[in-house]
Parts: sequence; C-alpha cells; structure tokens
Amino acid sequence: MIHATLQRKRPGITPQRGAALLMSLVILVALTLITLASLGTSIMQLRMSSNEEMRASAQQAAQSGIDAVIVTNAAITDSSAKFFKITGSIGDTNCYNWPTSCTTAGVTLPTSLSENRIRITRLSNPGYDRSSSKCEKMAQYQIESDYDKASVGRGKAELAQGFNLCVAFVTEDRPAPPKTTDHN
Repeated sequence: MIHATLQRKRPGITPQRGAALLMSLVILVALTLITLASLGTSIMQLRMSSNEEMRASAQQAAQSGIDAVIVTNAAITDSSAKFFKITGSIGDTNCYNWPTSCTTAGVTLPTSLSENRIRITRLSNPGYDRSSSKCEKMAQYQIESDYDKASVGRGKAELAQGFNLCVAFVTEDRPAPPKTTDHN
C-alpha cells in the first residue's frame, strides 16, 4: 500500500527526467565561454599597455640622447670650434654610432646613453639675422636620435629636433659664453 501511494501520479505535475541537470550544464558551458572570451580580452589589453609603455620608454630614451648632446656639447667658448664642434662647412654631419659612415669626432655622450645612436647635421644658416644683438650669430642644427631595442622587447623610437645655437663673437677684452635655444 505504501508503495502504491508513492507511485501514484499527482494531477497536473509531470515527473522530471534530468531537465534541470541539462539546463545547469548548458548555463555552466555558457559561463565558461564568456569567461574565456573576457580572459582573452584582458590578455590583449595587457599586451597593448605593455607595448605603449615600451613605446613611451623608447621615446624618452631617444629624447634623452638629444638632450645629452645639447647639454654636453653646446657650451663652447671657442669661436674657431665651428659652433657645435662640427668641423667643415654647412651640411657636414657628425655621428655617434650611426649606421651610415660618419665621423664620431666632436659628439660626446654619457656612457648611460650607449644604446642611442645620434646624428648631428649642420643646416644652412638663417637667411636673416635672428639675434637680438649685432654681436651674435646663429647656427642651426638638426639632431637625430635613434633608440632601437625592439629585438629585446624594449621598444624603438626615432626623433629629430631642430637646434639653434646663438654664439657671441669673442672680443679681445672678454670672451662671451654662447646662449642656446631649443626648438621643436
């Protein structure tokens, strides 16, 4: 009698045959796929932020090479030094470890910037007097800095910056130090 009571059907309710288990498995598979998709997106964002960081770091390293050239080579008091220690006439180039064949004479870099390649090219003189005094002359240069460590995952950057150097004529009474001006 007890057994017959347990097997008796209730009106309006059908017995379940594992439908809840099947639905929960479908939901778990859907959640797993969503999680894997978001994981792939997160990894891609991490790579992109790492690339941006390396790009910014490489650009700063290239800029530091330009700044080092200006700081260490611009303080010239000898008027016969051809303004920026570039010997020869307009259009001559001095280099520090540049891929093309140039001379390294006259370009000094700190040892911390040994990964930079620097090229300094003297441009033509300005067509008009850009100085505030008739006792000064202006020399124009283009400084190119190349930092390439992409092969080891540290980025690559190439920068070029114009540089005007205002040089006072040296008089017999007292030598005047040069003034420097940066232009981007």
